[in-house]
Amino acid sequence: MVAATLVVLVAPNALAADASGGVQQHRLSLPAARGAGWVTLPTTSGRRFSMVGLRWDGGSSARFAVRARLANRAFGPWTELDVAGMRSSPTASPAATWMADPVWVGPSDAVQVRFAGQVRRLVVVLVNPGPDPALRPSHRRAATPDPTIITRADWGADETIRKGTPVLAPRLTAAFVHATLTPNGYAPGKATEIVRGIYLYQVKGNGWADIGYNFLVDSSGRVYEGRYGGVGQNVVGQQTTGFDAGTVGIALIGDYRTTAPPAAMITSLEALLAWRLDVAHVDPSGHATLVSTGNERFKKGVKVTFNVISAHADAGRTDCPGAKVVARLPAIRLAAAMGGLHVWNPTLTPATIRASGAAIVPIRFRATLSASAAWTVTIKTTADVPIATLTGTGTALDATWDGTTLVTPLPRADTLVWEISAVAGGVQARVANGAFDGSGAPLGVGGGTTGSPALTNLAATPKAIAASATGTVSGAVGWTQGQAGTARVTVIGAAGAVVAVVHEASELPAGAQRFTWDGTGIAGPVASGHYRYRIEIQPDGAVAATAATVAVDLRRQVGPLTVTTVIAPGKAGHDVATIAFARFERGPVTIRLLKGATVVANVALLYDQMPAPFTYAWGGGGVADGAYQLEVLAPGAGGVLDLKAPITVDTTGPVLGAKTVTRTARGTMVAILRVSEPGTLSVTVGSKVVRTITVAKAGLVTVRVAIAALGARRTATITGTDALGNLTRKPLRVTAPR
Repeated sequence: MVAATLVVLVAPNALAADASGGVQQHRLSLPAARGAGWVTLPTTSGRRFSMVGLRWDGGSSARFAVRARLANRAFGPWTELDVAGMRSSPTASPAATWMADPVWVGPSDAVQVRFAGQVRRLVVVLVNPGPDPALRPSHRRAATPDPTIITRADWGADETIRKGTPVLAPRLTAAFVHATLTPNGYAPGKATEIVRGIYLYQVKGNGWADIGYNFLVDSSGRVYEGRYGGVGQNVVGQQTTGFDAGTVGIALIGDYRTTAPPAAMITSLEALLAWRLDVAHVDPSGHATLVSTGNERFKKGVKVTFNVISAHADAGRTDCPGAKVVARLPAIRLAAAMGGLHVWNPTLTPATIRASGAAIVPIRFRATLSASAAWTVTIKTTADVPIATLTGTGTALDATWDGTTLVTPLPRADTLVWEISAVAGGVQARVANGAFDGSGAPLGVGGGTTGSPALTNLAATPKAIAASATGTVSGAVGWTQGQAGTARVTVIGAAGAVVAVVHEASELPAGAQRFTWDGTGIAGPVASGHYRYRIEIQPDGAVAATAATVAVDLRRQVGPLTVTTVIAPGKAGHDVATIAFARFERGPVTIRLLKGATVVANVALLYDQMPAPFTYAWGGGGVADGAYQLEVLAPGAGGVLDLKAPITVDTTGPVLGAKTVTRTARGTMVAILRVSEPGTLSVTVGSKVVRTITVAKAGLVTVRVAIAALGARRTATITGTDALGNLTRKPLRVTAPR
């Protein structure tokens, strides 16, 4: 193996340092002439650090090793780094920026790097985790048998460097086991420093929003909270490229390629997996089929079936978490699935109430129990009032609700809650629960007519009032009044109490009547919810009054949606879509991409947003070019507010293919190409553009170039640019025949 060694000290002030975050970054100069083997770069020195990582442009097959100068002024042994994955790109393009898993080197003041393979723009990242926090809050412990978890506050996460809002997946389906590949043999007290170091490296050194792992486990068996958002929530991490959404990533702190993981670590991993998958109601010994969003092993759109508990190596080109952990995975799956009673894979079909005339479309509940047990499905209001119960025994739960209720009529509610409970031999399973939109129920909605000629044609316009750009609302109620009389218009809640007075009692003539309501109530702005306009009329000369109600929903959780209409990296200012709206009431928001009625992608799942203006940047990754609808769903007490805006994704340039290349007798090369979209073709010889051609439509295009202009090699490079400035990813080289 050929190696070149250069040792030059670099002054500390030559580094791009960030003292507040404990991260130093330095771009290394790469020699122009390189041998076939290891190339050793000059020594980089700076302030004290304990962890080293790298990122580079080039291929994933490159190899790296580092060694650090310790406090005793002697360099330690060379440690080879593992490729962690791409820094941002979902596909392994030749220009992708890659990053290595960091290595723990202990207190050091200089580092030396060597590499082999295709590398451009190499940056070394030096991390000083800093001291443990002075205040140590108590560890989080949920109800038994939930594990003790060292919180982010416990291990000293600097929340000021974390970016954005946690993104949640609709459900959790699988777990990936990782290893940090930091050295083994660390003292128990050093684990918090290592966790902080990984956090700083990934966020400040590589630009991530947060630490990539959802959990970490040290050699003593202590469990650490990873990515922010809640240990029991389906927080989307950055841990298994192509399969981050809907999976949980757990990293074992250490290197287990040739060293067996400690027994305490494995025991804690088994308990953590058992608990987290039980919270998600997923069978640890089962399988999950996931769709890749694109990585160096599985192209975008490929369906891959994994064990529910899998190794990182199953999903990508890596040996993480190491052969010694992979060998233990069958036993880990078995241990995580043993003990207790569990409800697995609960589903309901359809997923919300649908009316069919005066009846409810039956809803079917299904689940698998880990052992034979007595089970109960309970349907309730959000006020915890039972509406219906279904019961049975066995391991296969299969029950259908036909709309029959314990109360009459079915309450009109924006949300109904379902729960599945099971018990066997005094052992209670963790309750599975969920919710569905109940506003489609055909019962208990309230009428629009009384049958009295004094009040007909009662209607609310609109039936669901949505918030404006400033959070204000505006609706109206109208009716036909058969004869003159005193009329009063109010808004009432579910219990019949008056929440707003739209029109105080006064004399109105016969004929069409209409009154507007701005959402103001007796006690101020009325919150989102299901309400009724109530009209009370005392006709002149009549003894009895007439009254009627009509339903109206108030949905003021978010304001209007504005979206950048085009995502096109080649067009200035359009590399990402800006999604903006105002949040007026606290709650979750789902942003997704639609093609017709089909959901193409979940763009963002935002948990527990506070009232404030909101802007989200989306780059269109993992989505084919085309025209779509961007949809924002915001559930609230008045039902789900559904906002849509058109958007076009165009992130790729023209695709070129050569059909034929010929030479004419007059010395001209004629290339007939297939071009995927309109745009402009550029024919380049060396660095000189010799011809440009406008392409009006996709299809076959003829390119003619004088052979004399092609040079001695008789070769030209053809690239394409579409109307939005996107370049061809793979230029086409054509050679004129002799």
